[in-house]
Amino acid sequence: MGGIKKQFVVNMTDANAGFFAYIEYVINAIICGERNKEYVNTPIVNFGKHTVGIGSKNKIGNNKFYDPNYNENMFFNYFRFKDSVKVNEETRLDYRSPRFWMVVHDNIGIMCYPHDTGHTADANMQDDYDKPYTKKNDDWYKENRLEANRVISQYFEVLPEIQKSLDDEWAELFKPTDK
Repeated sequence: MGGIKKQFVVNMTDANAGFFAYIEYVINAIICGERNKEYVNTPIVNFGKHTVGIGSKNKIGNNKFYDPNYNENMFFNYFRFKDSVKVNEETRLDYRSPRFWMVVHDNIGIMCYPHDTGHTADANMQDDYDKPYTKKNDDWYKENRLEANRVISQYFEVLPEIQKSLDDEWAELFKPTDK
């Protein structure tokens, strides 16, 4: 067909980010792959001991979610890609800079909350997370969460043992009482 496709490599690029921010990078790489036909949709995820810059060099900080007792790659401590989206063909790996991922994040990807990273296409949503509720905010959150749900549902899943732990915790938290 068109030769060897490219495959995004998603590295952790911010040692201070929260847990879902890293999942957001994976979701946004998938969205970017879906929109660029020279790429496969499923990225390589590299969430090891250190956050990195381009490629596997330029160690920036420690991954606070890293636990070598489980897996060298933090993503796979919690998630797995569905068999239907695993890449079985030869690809050319594409390492991108943290700035590239910020532009994707702000312009075509999802965000956990509206904030300004300096690359945002929608200037009206910058830093709205700390302002009083508006319908605009509600619509923005709904759109982002629906898109994140679509990607997660299609591409990866929570590991069964993690899901069971979450379900058990949820059941305990909301256990009926006789009061």
